[in-house]
Amino acid sequence: MQVTSTKARVLFVDDEPRITQMADDVLRGQGFAVTALTSPSEALRIFLADPQQFDVVVLDHTMPEISGLELAQRISGLRRDLPIVLLSGFAEGISRAALRSAGIVQCLPKPMPLSRLAELVHALLERPA
Repeated sequence: MQVTSTKARVLFVDDEPRITQMADDVLRGQGFAVTALTSPSEALRIFLADPQQFDVVVLDHTMPEISGLELAQRISGLRRDLPIVLLSGFAEGISRAALRSAGIVQCLPKPMPLSRLAELVHALLERPA
């Protein structure tokens, strides 16, 4: 099922509150319903409560408790169809095979313009199922 942007639900997780708030503002401004969290363990708890509640997941790579890569692996273990985006300032150290294995469809460098993130989320939602 293809989801339109105005109905799309995005889970955004970054341990930096400033980035999380800015991403929340930008994505909501684009019509997305956003759950923006600074705790990866809280994000996992919310996801596990209802794995079907999100259409796109965006994760920071370097976070305390659970890394973005590990969180992506746990999420994709339950929903292989769910597009996951990883944000990282250190993406060059992650192999393409590790990204694919974790269900990550795109890795964006950090810092990056949040407008680029919004464009990517739109594109992921428009891709064929």
